[in-house]
Amino acid sequence: MTSAYSIEPADGDLVRLTGGVPCLLFKSQNAGEKLTVNFTLKEPFAGNALLRMYAFKDRGKFNVYLDGNLIKSELDHYSETAQAVNLELGTVDLAAGK
Repeated sequence: MTSAYSIEPADGDLVRLTGGVPCLLFKSQNAGEKLTVNFTLKEPFAGNALLRMYAFKDRGKFNVYLDGNLIKSELDHYSETAQAVNLELGTVDLAAGK
């Protein structure tokens, strides 16, 4: 799988972390800002999708869309302590390509 990302607004704060598991840290300042991750699959995928999030006290609620469809809404990303959270997105059936 290859991927690319974009953010709105274009001057938003985004940090790409490397080492271990690659991840993107999007620091939203206002409601309505978004992070979009586009990816390309070399072959079709059918199975359970998982999104690993890092919850902390400076985080809020968010929605998850896949192929333009809302699949999870108003997810609370707040935690008093920093912790990795695996978010089950459910069963997906994705074609090869973008």
